[in-house]
Amino acid sequence: MTGVFDGVVELLETLLFVLSQGYGGEMGWAVLSMGILSRALLLPLSLRLARKARLHARAVRRLQPALKRLRSAHADDPSRLAEKTLALYRTEGTAPVDPAVLGGSLLQAPVFMAVYAAVRRAVAEGAGSGFLWMRSLASPDGLVALAAAVLVGLGAGAGADPEAGLKAWNVLLPAALTLAVLAFLPSWIGVYTVGSGLVGALQGLLVRRGESGEGAEAGGVGA
Repeated sequence: MTGVFDGVVELLETLLFVLSQGYGGEMGWAVLSMGILSRALLLPLSLRLARKARLHARAVRRLQPALKRLRSAHADDPSRLAEKTLALYRTEGTAPVDPAVLGGSLLQAPVFMAVYAAVRRAVAEGAGSGFLWMRSLASPDGLVALAAAVLVGLGAGAGADPEAGLKAWNVLLPAALTLAVLAFLPSWIGVYTVGSGLVGALQGLLVRRGESGEGAEAGGVGA
């Protein structure tokens, strides 16, 4: 299994160098393109998972009044509370965690791990080449970290469930966490996140647009 992973990493690293040559030797553009491509290739799966996760979150939200009553009734008996809670989920045909969403997310993890390893090796072999205003992709850069944080926040906002209402922390929390982490990491990670964030924002818009289209179609049929 390790051999297969290493082979994929080498293939992706070669692709990065090919892309960089197409950009006149600019590894930064290759990293940005890899962020877009890797996320775009997984977009059909991630769209399906995002829609499924939203439906699951709505189902769980609808159970909150009943769950609150159970917590109140069995506050002194944790085992009975757990039993009744699971029974409620089973009755409603849902679960605390959607196994399909969890499995799909785990399925994507090896892909991003391979891309990360390939980009890290390609940048290291490029001896810390610069990009745009950055002297070295191997050094942190606050501006690219800020750009990545803004895109992550926009993606979170675009993907927020209208039924739950868009709250400030839906946007600010992921953006702030992204900025806090990327400000101290090599700037190539920020550049990659910018590319990935562009597709993430598009994904959020597509999920919302798909639901709007379904709502309009249902309204037309009902009329």
